[in-house]
Amino acid sequence: MSRLMNIIYVTSESVPFGKTVRLAVVAGSLPQSLSANGDRVSVILPLYQSVADALRDRLHFERYTYVRLAWRSLYCGLFSYERQGVTWYFVDNEQYFKRPELYGYYDDGERFAFFCRAVTELLPLLPRRYVSASDAGYVTSVFSPVSGNWLLLKTVLAVNAWKQ
Repeated sequence: MSRLMNIIYVTSESVPFGKTVRLAVVAGSLPQSLSANGDRVSVILPLYQSVADALRDRLHFERYTYVRLAWRSLYCGLFSYERQGVTWYFVDNEQYFKRPELYGYYDDGERFAFFCRAVTELLPLLPRRYVSASDAGYVTSVFSPVSGNWLLLKTVLAVNAWKQ
């Protein structure tokens, strides 16, 4: 009998919450497949403007904290949404993510450095009914590989290569 896992999937985009590349299709379907297997799956991604606009009335505010990035401490909100057996967590910071497009800004490096730091700091604060740090599988994708290095979790690093 296989042991069911608590899995955190960290990604910069996921269908149906934002898509620019094929990665988003995998990030949207893999968690649902794992959940259908009985695993407890959570996904963490930025709260982009398009997500906030579409789900405004259905997002549940979990908490906020401040994340240190270089010399600053920046607001970081955490919202959740349940969909098809998966808990979706959204990292909120309007300075970085309330923009019409997902990428293509002069400060993309800083934006996703913030996202990686935020994930690292929020993970221990997630409700324990979803995540147990003792057995969490941690799956990362584009813009989030650094997060796995800061955590003492079993980590799977997915490196995606494609031509566009």
